[in-house]
Amino acid sequence: MKEETSMSGKAYAIYARAEKDAVRHSLQRQIRNCMTYVEEEGGTVVAVHAERSCGCEPSQRPELRALLDLIDDGGIDYLVCESLDRLCRPVTNYIALRDRLDANGVEVLTVAGASGTYRTQKIAEIISAHMRSDIAMRIRRGKAMAKALRR
Repeated sequence: MKEETSMSGKAYAIYARAEKDAVRHSLQRQIRNCMTYVEEEGGTVVAVHAERSCGCEPSQRPELRALLDLIDDGGIDYLVCESLDRLCRPVTNYIALRDRLDANGVEVLTVAGASGTYRTQKIAEIISAHMRSDIAMRIRRGKAMAKALRR
């Protein structure tokens, strides 16, 4: 899904990605939150790209590829997403994506507050990865306990 509007001031592009469950609601919420963020910053949204998660590498996501092509063409100052994990989860993928954005002078901003330098975003990504790992471990432990109780 792509929406373009006239450009004035700083140009912002929005990217949203949702998991298979509750895709429409999640994408709408992410886009709404990003639009509000851009309005508060006084910027202009020039592109909105949103897609359903396919479990594939970032380079294989059609909307993200289209957005990166737009960024390569110039005219985008900021890429806004709800949180860094909407762009990509593995740190190695993020580094490659970040290098491409840096080469185009595009700063990543998030509604969740992780913006600024690469180092700041890297720390946020590491914390996010740790939290996901911790949650996954708790879910596995809970399922094992529930299974044991059923016996």
